[in-house]
Amino acid sequence: MINFFHMKKILGRLLLIIPAILIMSCSGNGDKKKNTSLLPVARGKTGEIILIMDSAQWAGPLGEAIKGVFLEVSPGLPQPESMFSLHQVNPGSMTSLLKQSKNLIYVTTLDNRSTANQEIRSTFTQASIERIKNDPELYMYTKENEFARGQEILFLFGQTEEQLIAQLTENKNKLQDNFNKVERDRMITSLDKGTKESGIMKSLMKEHGFKITIPMGYQLAMDSADFVWIRNPDQEVDKSIFITWMDYKSEKAFEKDSLLNLRERIGKKYIYANDRSDSYITTEDRVPVNSKQMSFNGKYAVELRGLWKLQRGFMGGPFLSYAFVDKATNRLYYIEGFLYSPGKRKVNSVRELESILWTFKTKDEF
Repeated sequence: MINFFHMKKILGRLLLIIPAILIMSCSGNGDKKKNTSLLPVARGKTGEIILIMDSAQWAGPLGEAIKGVFLEVSPGLPQPESMFSLHQVNPGSMTSLLKQSKNLIYVTTLDNRSTANQEIRSTFTQASIERIKNDPELYMYTKENEFARGQEILFLFGQTEEQLIAQLTENKNKLQDNFNKVERDRMITSLDKGTKESGIMKSLMKEHGFKITIPMGYQLAMDSADFVWIRNPDQEVDKSIFITWMDYKSEKAFEKDSLLNLRERIGKKYIYANDRSDSYITTEDRVPVNSKQMSFNGKYAVELRGLWKLQRGFMGGPFLSYAFVDKATNRLYYIEGFLYSPGKRKVNSVRELESILWTFKTKDEF
């Protein structure tokens, strides 16, 4: 059972993870507010990363370590799909268009004297080089909007290849979370700019006291006293979001089995096929469901990622969900996105559902 005091301690640590690893300044001007209005808009596909590093290092152990971080299979998908796509480029081959890419990673180690490494290190101040030489714990720094608006740049560095490889292995999840959050925030910004407040959104605020950004194409499939189902029945990707809530009674509700039992009850009661109550959405138990404690918009939460299937049917696909408590109403919320898209890549469709879920706010938050 999760102790509530322990939950608050975990939340505090989660809130500090990202700031704690972004303390290294390579350029020396990170505190100055940059005017980005004249910069071009960052280019590239969702999840695409341009990797700038020496070709020989890319082909060796350091390259393998980087692939192990950013090409790791995304959890909760029916077929293996990497979290990101990587395109390695030598520093001398960087064009002005490539510099405008959404995601850039520069990699260098002080023990390598190749032309490529020296070119990357020339962007570092001498003070930064000295800090890297004197502190083996420093290995990364991020920068925004350097060559384009909406751009994220990550610098990875170390005294030696061995040191940097060790840091990549130890901090794999932090590095993945950094770019996953960047991609999610971009999608949320796009949702906020491109979505007008619909009748569904107004109804949810008025009737249930919560807000969620719903893009065009989504329809209200069901609305009851404790459950809402919103669906976009597109032929290519059928996407659904459902929200359910109940009185919060104990921290046992956050246990993985409790959450899976909850989604089983909801599926049986509300989400079934063609009015057949014996053919409902359930969890695919032949594949493990990933569970993670995290901070969701400042609240302690548990995230689930796994596969769903249709009981007595042939449909299925990925789902992700968040469970958290709204203290003002003492409600436990369980919000989920799931999709059906046979034969298609799903990683970015899941990112879209994730971004929509992260726009969820209760009455006291908007």
